[in-house]
Amino acid sequence: MSTSPTRSIIYQPQSILMLLSRAWNLVRLNLKKVLLVMLPLTLLNTSLHFLISLLSSSSFLTQTTLPQLQTRLLILVGSFALLIPTAIASMISVCLLCRFFYLALLQEHPPSMKECLLHLKKNWLQLTGLILLLGLVLFVMILVDIIVFYAGFLFIALTVGALMGSNLAVGNLFTKVMIGVSILMIGFLSLGLLTCLISLQWFLSNFPLVAISTATSEKPDFWKTLSGSFTLIFKNFPRLIGFSICGFLLSLSMLSVLLSPVILWMGIEQTRLGLHQTVPLYLQTAWNVWNSLANGLMMPYYISALILMWYDCQVRSEGLDLQLWLDQLQPKANLPKPDA
Repeated sequence: MSTSPTRSIIYQPQSILMLLSRAWNLVRLNLKKVLLVMLPLTLLNTSLHFLISLLSSSSFLTQTTLPQLQTRLLILVGSFALLIPTAIASMISVCLLCRFFYLALLQEHPPSMKECLLHLKKNWLQLTGLILLLGLVLFVMILVDIIVFYAGFLFIALTVGALMGSNLAVGNLFTKVMIGVSILMIGFLSLGLLTCLISLQWFLSNFPLVAISTATSEKPDFWKTLSGSFTLIFKNFPRLIGFSICGFLLSLSMLSVLLSPVILWMGIEQTRLGLHQTVPLYLQTAWNVWNSLANGLMMPYYISALILMWYDCQVRSEGLDLQLWLDQLQPKANLPKPDA
């Protein structure tokens, strides 16, 4: 009896928790290069957060002398001036880390940053257009998120108000239980829909960037790459929702650990000064600067996990098998003939 041939998989699809664990290892093994990439962006973000702390300080805003007003305007101009280089540095850092982690995943020796920068330089026009397009899509999706959130909240509030004003609110125990269950179901339905929308917009904003940053060709087709990344999202959307939820919970735990020293210190200081007093400038500055540094450390982990998920979706959707891998390494004409 003949059996159907089986395909030899060179990368077994893995669980979500395994991908998140491998993302940390991928960052740890390339920590020096990753920190070098993140250094300019972290410095710009820290400077911007420091200026924002000065502008938002109540003691700073109440000062009215002319020299202080001039200083305030100078800080405001400096904050706006830092926005453009910070946005550019963020785009370059994200795309550079995408390219680096993807090649580090596939190659035995990670590539140099110069090689990754060269690829981004050749595709900077496509990346810029893609970011502008995705920014518009993200804006529309955020509006939808707000509508879903407030629609769900308003529906629950109106339901509770209507029930409290009717005879059902003072009915028997079974009626009260059913009312409570209905309200909970409406709340969880709204929360689930909001989670799906946020997950969708996150991957819609990032998968196309990953597609162009990790393209094998020097000049990938813009619309074909964009549609291919969207197709990959919708094919693996249930798994992507689970990945985004697990990644959010894990990153929230890691950020809580990183931010715990400054949170504890701020709590002690605010208690000493009086809980009803305005938060002083040095506490706001400490929080903003420390938060910027913590997010600078977490960003490579986000990108690493995203790259691993991207590759995992490719494996599940396109079936990257051994023969395909060999065909990419050398032409079929040079392959040895199998034994008869």
